[in-house]
Amino acid sequence: MRKTKSVKAMRDGAVILSLILSLIIPLTALAGEKKADTGQAVSITGMQFLTDTGDEALLMITGSSGGGSPKFREELVRLEGKDWLRIRMNPAILSEEKRIRLDSLIIGEVRLEHDPEEKEAVLISLELLPVMLSYSVSSVKNSSNLMVSVTNLDRKTAQTEKP
Repeated sequence: MRKTKSVKAMRDGAVILSLILSLIIPLTALAGEKKADTGQAVSITGMQFLTDTGDEALLMITGSSGGGSPKFREELVRLEGKDWLRIRMNPAILSEEKRIRLDSLIIGEVRLEHDPEEKEAVLISLELLPVMLSYSVSSVKNSSNLMVSVTNLDRKTAQTEKP
């Protein structure tokens, strides 16, 4: 799997975010997370697909905190014979771990888990279905939210190569 950053996806995600940020409603499956105990820790409160066209998926992970953007780092890992985009967010808390199966051509499952290696850290893992893709993870300015954009390069390449 090739890792590339997509500037266009980040720019498109920011435009979409500015249009619908006020309409974000946490998923019922993630509602009711406990508030941060340490003041600066982010409490993961929701997740929503903003777009999922089959060629591109844009996902927002919402959080609440005392202020500022969360720190995060992403990596591609192979677990259980599958490719995953893993995002480690800290400081962050999660009241309970969750596994959510999605009806998407790009992302198969989302896992929200406590990080066993870091105290007050949360692992957000996205199962990546296509072989060739680009992804982008960015924090939303002046908030505790993260935007994740994943683009299927296999389908885009196949569409542009047709005569």
